[in-house]
Amino acid sequence: MSEPQTQPKEEKSHARYWWLLLFVLVLAMAGAAIDVLSRKNSANPVHVKFVEDQNGNPRLFGIPLSNTSIRDKTFSALSAMGFKGILVVRPATTNLHAENNAIETLKSMSRAGLFQTNSPAHPIPSPFE
Repeated sequence: MSEPQTQPKEEKSHARYWWLLLFVLVLAMAGAAIDVLSRKNSANPVHVKFVEDQNGNPRLFGIPLSNTSIRDKTFSALSAMGFKGILVVRPATTNLHAENNAIETLKSMSRAGLFQTNSPAHPIPSPFE
């Protein structure tokens, strides 16, 4: 007589670990989302550094923001996400056009509310309020 063949129990235990892994990943993502959403109201916001290039245009992570509409939308989006900005200006600017670009950049950052001392001119309402 042959002995009855049984299914190995290892396959069933692995399925249980997949559900546990999925639960842990969902829990971690929920925790990260809560952390990001609560960080907006934090007393110490994250600062983003904008560096002025030789033409007076700001650069964000090396990407030039020379177009005024792109620059303004970028500043507004960063302000809406709760970031604050720092503008690094070149010490010796000999070009009048570069000086005007730097001044316009400061005005745009101020309108967007990227400085510690001001808020955006048209604050975006929070969906949680």
